[in-house]
Amino acid sequence: MSNKSYLSIQSNKLDLSVSSEFINRIRRILHRDQSLPHLTLSSSSSTTTNISNSDFETNIIKFIKIFSKEYFEKQEKVRIELENKQRYLHDFQQTQLIAYQELDQKFQQIIQTFQTLNQQYQQVN
Repeated sequence: MSNKSYLSIQSNKLDLSVSSEFINRIRRILHRDQSLPHLTLSSSSSTTTNISNSDFETNIIKFIKIFSKEYFEKQEKVRIELENKQRYLHDFQQTQLIAYQELDQKFQQIIQTFQTLNQQYQQVN
Protein backbone atom coordinates (compact mmCIF):
# COMPACT_ATOMS: atom_id res chain seq x y z
CA MET A 1 0.00 0.00 0.00
CA SER A 2 1.42 3.37 -0.93
CA ASN A 3 1.99 6.03 1.67
CA LYS A 4 -0.50 8.31 -0.10
CA SER A 5 -3.33 5.76 0.02
CA TYR A 6 -2.54 4.96 3.67
CA LEU A 7 -2.75 8.65 4.56
CA SER A 8 -6.01 8.94 2.63
CA ILE A 9 -7.53 6.00 4.55
CA GLN A 10 -6.36 7.43 7.88
CA SER A 11 -7.79 10.83 6.95
CA ASN A 12 -11.14 9.25 6.06
CA LYS A 13 -11.22 7.39 9.41
CA LEU A 14 -10.49 10.67 11.22
CA ASP A 15 -13.23 12.46 9.26
CA LEU A 16 -15.75 9.74 10.18
CA SER A 17 -14.71 9.86 13.83
CA VAL A 18 -15.06 13.65 14.02
CA SER A 19 -18.37 13.48 12.15
CA SER A 20 -19.68 10.80 14.52
CA GLU A 21 -18.68 12.84 17.54
CA PHE A 22 -20.56 15.86 16.21
CA ILE A 23 -23.66 13.81 15.39
CA ASN A 24 -23.57 12.19 18.84
CA ARG A 25 -23.31 15.63 20.48
CA ILE A 26 -26.40 16.78 18.55
CA ARG A 27 -28.25 13.60 19.52
CA ARG A 28 -27.41 14.16 23.19
CA ILE A 29 -28.83 17.67 22.97
CA LEU A 30 -32.04 16.48 21.33
CA HIS A 31 -32.53 13.52 23.68
CA ARG A 32 -35.68 13.86 25.75
CA ASP A 33 -35.32 13.30 29.48
CA GLN A 34 -38.86 12.04 29.84
CA SER A 35 -41.34 10.39 27.62
CA LEU A 36 -44.28 12.57 26.77
CA PRO A 37 -47.59 10.78 27.03
CA HIS A 38 -49.79 10.68 24.00
CA LEU A 39 -53.31 11.24 25.23
CA THR A 40 -56.42 11.60 23.15
CA LEU A 41 -60.06 11.87 23.90
CA SER A 42 -62.00 9.35 21.97
CA SER A 43 -64.73 10.94 19.92
CA SER A 44 -66.48 7.61 19.66
CA SER A 45 -66.88 7.23 23.40
CA SER A 46 -70.42 7.52 24.59
CA THR A 47 -69.51 9.53 27.67
CA THR A 48 -68.37 13.08 27.36
CA THR A 49 -65.29 13.93 29.33
CA ASN A 50 -65.63 17.31 30.98
CA ILE A 51 -62.61 19.11 32.25
CA SER A 52 -62.76 22.23 34.35
CA ASN A 53 -61.36 25.46 33.00
CA SER A 54 -58.73 25.60 35.73
CA ASP A 55 -57.60 22.02 35.01
CA PHE A 56 -57.53 22.80 31.31
CA GLU A 57 -55.47 25.93 31.95
CA THR A 58 -53.08 24.01 34.23
CA ASN A 59 -52.65 21.27 31.64
CA ILE A 60 -52.05 23.79 28.86
CA ILE A 61 -49.43 25.60 30.95
CA LYS A 62 -47.69 22.29 31.75
CA PHE A 63 -47.76 21.34 28.09
CA ILE A 64 -46.27 24.67 27.02
CA LYS A 65 -43.49 24.39 29.61
CA ILE A 66 -42.64 20.83 28.62
CA PHE A 67 -42.87 21.63 24.93
CA SER A 68 -40.67 24.70 25.34
CA LYS A 69 -38.07 22.81 27.33
CA GLU A 70 -38.06 19.67 25.21
CA TYR A 71 -38.23 21.31 21.79
CA PHE A 72 -37.65 25.05 21.53
CA GLU A 73 -34.69 25.24 23.91
CA LYS A 74 -33.10 22.15 22.41
CA GLN A 75 -33.63 23.40 18.87
CA GLU A 76 -31.91 26.64 19.84
CA LYS A 77 -28.97 24.71 21.32
CA VAL A 78 -28.70 22.66 18.12
CA ARG A 79 -28.83 25.83 16.03
CA ILE A 80 -25.95 27.26 18.08
CA GLU A 81 -23.97 24.01 17.69
CA LEU A 82 -24.52 24.10 13.92
CA GLU A 83 -23.44 27.74 13.71
CA ASN A 84 -20.30 26.93 15.71
CA LYS A 85 -19.55 23.97 13.44
CA GLN A 86 -20.12 26.12 10.36
CA ARG A 87 -17.77 28.80 11.74
CA TYR A 88 -15.14 26.16 12.58
CA LEU A 89 -15.35 24.62 9.10
CA HIS A 90 -15.08 28.03 7.45
CA ASP A 91 -12.03 28.90 9.56
CA PHE A 92 -10.50 25.50 8.80
CA GLN A 93 -11.12 26.00 5.09
CA GLN A 94 -9.43 29.40 5.21
CA THR A 95 -6.46 27.91 7.09
CA GLN A 96 -6.15 25.16 4.48
CA LEU A 97 -6.39 27.72 1.67
CA ILE A 98 -3.60 29.81 3.20
CA ALA A 99 -1.44 26.71 3.71
CA TYR A 100 -2.07 25.67 0.10
CA GLN A 101 -1.12 29.13 -1.17
CA GLU A 102 2.08 29.09 0.90
CA LEU A 103 3.00 25.64 -0.42
CA ASP A 104 2.23 26.71 -3.98
CA GLN A 105 4.39 29.80 -3.53
CA LYS A 106 7.29 27.68 -2.20
CA PHE A 107 6.81 25.25 -5.09
CA GLN A 108 6.97 28.12 -7.59
CA GLN A 109 10.18 29.34 -5.88
CA ILE A 110 11.66 25.84 -6.17
CA ILE A 111 10.75 25.71 -9.86
CA GLN A 112 12.33 29.14 -10.39
CA THR A 113 15.47 28.06 -8.53
CA PHE A 114 15.59 24.83 -10.54
CA GLN A 115 15.28 26.73 -13.83
CA THR A 116 17.99 29.20 -12.80
CA LEU A 117 20.37 26.41 -11.75
CA ASN A 118 19.55 24.45 -14.90
CA GLN A 119 20.41 27.46 -17.06
CA GLN A 120 23.65 28.02 -15.15
CA TYR A 121 24.55 24.34 -15.59
CA GLN A 122 23.85 24.48 -19.31
CA GLN A 123 26.00 27.60 -19.66
CA VAL A 124 28.89 25.86 -17.92
CA ASN A 125 28.65 22.79 -20.19
